[in-house]
Amino acid sequence: WHTLSPMLIRDEEHGCIAKRVEKPRAGHRYKIEVRGNILTLHESTTGIDWLERFAMPFSRREHETLLRCARLHPDALPVLRALRRMSGLGLVLVSNASSAARSLVRHLELNRFFDHLVFSFELGSLKPEPAIYREAARRARTSPRRCLFVGDGNSRELEGAMEVGMTAVRIERHGVMEPYRKNPSRSWNHSVDDLRQILELFGSRQETGATSAP
Repeated sequence: WHTLSPMLIRDEEHGCIAKRVEKPRAGHRYKIEVRGNILTLHESTTGIDWLERFAMPFSRREHETLLRCARLHPDALPVLRALRRMSGLGLVLVSNASSAARSLVRHLELNRFFDHLVFSFELGSLKPEPAIYREAARRARTSPRRCLFVGDGNSRELEGAMEVGMTAVRIERHGVMEPYRKNPSRSWNHSVDDLRQILELFGSRQETGATSAP
């Protein structure tokens, strides 16, 4: 389960989206109804305690697993350090993620490189929806057309970036990402297989005044 906002949750395994009027409350019980791909929670005296049964145990396991297993690719830190040294460049991390993402970012010490963090679970918008890209540009105090978006292309995120005017760069990790592909992007502006290759792109965009990088 990925909690996206008080109004929306998503079951990634079954593709269900659950909409509700209010966030489930501790001590309150709910019955679950599934119709097609829509899952609804109904408050009920005979139902389950949603937070106790599902949300809290899952959140704990997710945090523990991410902190234990997550690793950075070797090119990540050198490129982030180089980008931070570029004058006038703003960096924004944009992720479809649950609340565990903030702990993971701190654990990997990535927060020191980014000016802003934009997570779907806080915003209530997922890539490739326009709102999450526009929010990233807004926080960077620039327009989407001045942004370079770098991603692996899951969930059609690159098309979403291009639709709002960003330049999309696909990072292809050969032999690594295939098991995790979900609705992958089919088009992009540039493709690289090592993050160090995007330094040239950032350099050329700085010359033209396009300096933000979600």
